[in-house]
Amino acid sequence: MMAGGTQITPLNDNVTIFCNIFYSQPLNITSMGITWFWKSLTFDKEVKVFEFFGDHQEAFRPGAIVSPWRLKSGDASLRLPGIQLEEAGEYRCEVVVTPLKAQGTVQLEVVASPASRLFLDQVGVKENEGKYMCESSGFYPEAINITWEKQTQKFPHPIEISEDVITGPTIKNMDGTFNVTSCLKLNSSQEDPGTVYQCVVRHASLHTPLRSNFTLTAARHSLSETEKTDNFSIHWWPISFIGVGLVLLIVLIPWKKVRGSKAKFSPVSWASKKLLEQLLPTLQASRDRPAGKDFVSPPSPSGVGNVGCVPIQFPITEDLAVTCHLTSVWWFVTLG
Repeated sequence: MMAGGTQITPLNDNVTIFCNIFYSQPLNITSMGITWFWKSLTFDKEVKVFEFFGDHQEAFRPGAIVSPWRLKSGDASLRLPGIQLEEAGEYRCEVVVTPLKAQGTVQLEVVASPASRLFLDQVGVKENEGKYMCESSGFYPEAINITWEKQTQKFPHPIEISEDVITGPTIKNMDGTFNVTSCLKLNSSQEDPGTVYQCVVRHASLHTPLRSNFTLTAARHSLSETEKTDNFSIHWWPISFIGVGLVLLIVLIPWKKVRGSKAKFSPVSWASKKLLEQLLPTLQASRDRPAGKDFVSPPSPSGVGNVGCVPIQFPITEDLAVTCHLTSVWWFVTLG
């Protein structure tokens, strides 16, 4: 018979452990027997997995089977569905063809391929710095190799990175597989935009290395003082127009009441009307002012007071002073 060597199978696969019989005469399966045994890597004790004698067959491991019609041609291979990590070890095939007996062994290794994930972790890093994480999970056996490489326009061939690389310890999962994370720290202001970085994972379960990559973009710079000033100017004018609109609302309410009734003359209403007459030309000038020009109040003539940077002329009364004071306070809070 022929058996021996080592077989490697992926986790959860349906595996066939090979055992072939060479006999000079045609095989009569009703007069022969086959028994499969298994010995784990951790316990030096052999247990029965499957047996076949004539019209009797029994699986001691769920799903274990030897095909009777293949057995007629000398194939006594054992098929196990959904192999698990703990089922790795030594399998022994024992064949009896009365009065002859033969056996062979196979070492079975169960492996799990890593799943790789590349992501950017910005927690606790400074401006223009990046911490790139390469996470490999669900692999078996524990031995794994993770490296970082980069390619630039000047050097198109991959160059292995040895600095600023930290690979953590492997962590065992509940199912027996392992996880590990490797970290690459970069300062984008010191690197060339367009550089391609790769996380390369090598493992016994992989025929070729597993590669994950990212391309470095241009570094993000802070705003200059000119940009900050321009941004302030852009956002300041909408706020000022809103403020003028609210002042108009405050002024128009008492003015409309005076026009719609025959009440006696009120200093506050009269001052509101005067304030409106002074505000309208200024608002018109502000609306027609070209973008980017600073607002400049008209010069104040003699005997003229300023309310909200708008020159008006009015007799000072107690009610009117309160109105002007509130308007000035609102403009001061809104426009800084």
